[in-house]
Amino acid sequence: ALGVMCMVHGDDRGLVLPPKVSPTQVVLVPVPSAKGSASLKELEAMLQGTQRALEGCGVRCELDASPHHTAGWKYSYWELRGVPLRVEAGQQEFDGGKIRLVRRDTGEKTDVEVDKATDAVPRLLETIQKDMYQRAKTERDANIR
Repeated sequence: ALGVMCMVHGDDRGLVLPPKVSPTQVVLVPVPSAKGSASLKELEAMLQGTQRALEGCGVRCELDASPHHTAGWKYSYWELRGVPLRVEAGQQEFDGGKIRLVRRDTGEKTDVEVDKATDAVPRLLETIQKDMYQRAKTERDANIR
C-alpha cells in the first residue's frame, strides 16, 4: 500500500505524502537575509511560537533551524521527503507579522498572519488531503476502461 501511494502521489521532485499519513505534516524554515534586520534567532523565535501553537492543535511539525544549510537546501531536503506543507518566515514576513505557507502538492504560496496560523494551517492540510484524493481518484477513473 505504501508503494502504491508513493507511485500515485510522487512527482519529479520526490515524494508527496498526504497529510494524514505524513510523519511530519509541516516543516518550519527560517529564511535569514544578509540585508534584513531580523536575525536568525528572531526568526527562529517567531517560528518556535508558531510551532508550539500548531502542535497544540494537533499538527505534527518540525522546525529546521540548522545554521549549516541554506534555505534552498532545506526546501529541497523536505520536499524530497514529501512533507505536505512548508512554513517560511523571512525579513518581509517578520516585518509584516506573517508567515508564508507553501503547498508541496501544487507549489501554491499563501501568506497568513502569524496569529491566524492555528486556523489556516489545519484547514489547508485538510484541503491538501482532499485535493490529493480527488486528483488520484480522477486519474484512476480516467485510466479504467
